[in-house]
Amino acid sequence: MMKKDLAFTILNVRYPRSDNKHLEEYFNLYGVNRESIDYLIRQLNHLLQEVPHWNGYKLPNKLITNAEFFKQQVGIKIKEYLEVNDYSAKTMGDFLLQNHEIIKYAISRWLLVNAGIAIELFHLSEKQVESNFLRQLLEKGLKINDEVIHMHVISNKERIRLHDLGFNVPYEHWEKAYYLEALNIIDELLQSNSSSHGLFCEDSWVFDPKIHEMASDGKPYASFSFLADDKLVGERYFVGIAKPDNKYYKQYEFSLRSPRRLKLHQNGEFIPMTYGLYYPKDILHENLKQIRSI
Repeated sequence: MMKKDLAFTILNVRYPRSDNKHLEEYFNLYGVNRESIDYLIRQLNHLLQEVPHWNGYKLPNKLITNAEFFKQQVGIKIKEYLEVNDYSAKTMGDFLLQNHEIIKYAISRWLLVNAGIAIELFHLSEKQVESNFLRQLLEKGLKINDEVIHMHVISNKERIRLHDLGFNVPYEHWEKAYYLEALNIIDELLQSNSSSHGLFCEDSWVFDPKIHEMASDGKPYASFSFLADDKLVGERYFVGIAKPDNKYYKQYEFSLRSPRRLKLHQNGEFIPMTYGLYYPKDILHENLKQIRSI
């Protein structure tokens, strides 16, 4: 891999757990020195001036404004890093890991819609989509490498980090307003590009339709009952039962952070199930028209 391509891969890594592998390869090839680290910083500054991931899409002003906010934040972090004047593999690795979230928003690897939802331009692949979910999507008529907009739910911890940076966090985490705003912006993006197929979301426990049913204590299993409305989520696909020792263990942990759901689970009443979402662009567009008319 050429130096520029490897630097691009390091700076655009999807999740931070992949950082060290690419960075280690880079340092093995080009050395741990001021020149090699300065090159990474220059490439990062170059990416801050572009929107390479969203060519062909008309970005709403709000998304551009949000990206500009994070560009400023990354600029501050770069300045702080250079002032330390410690050109080592560890400091560079720590810089990328600690600032991964704001870097991905600043270079538009992901776009932050609001403090509840982020989106990513995504291509269906065997490597990145859970096999059972992918099989169902292919049966529906989608193909490998089809382009979709991937919706990500922002965690409470990330919301706190956003707030601490000075980003506007106006609603509660599971506020319906986040989703309606996100759906409208995603619809606008999908309609602006003929290559995109629809809205996609990987497997999550929050899309299980059963969590909106009443538990034995007379309350829904989860408070965000608005997700029971298929017009807000699209088509649901059962992916698997989340367990502590299988590949859905993160969803198992997320779903049981609530002491109440944990107790229901221990009593055998609540079983975390993961579902994926796909919302074809034309159906999303028509359903949003109906929602706006109500």
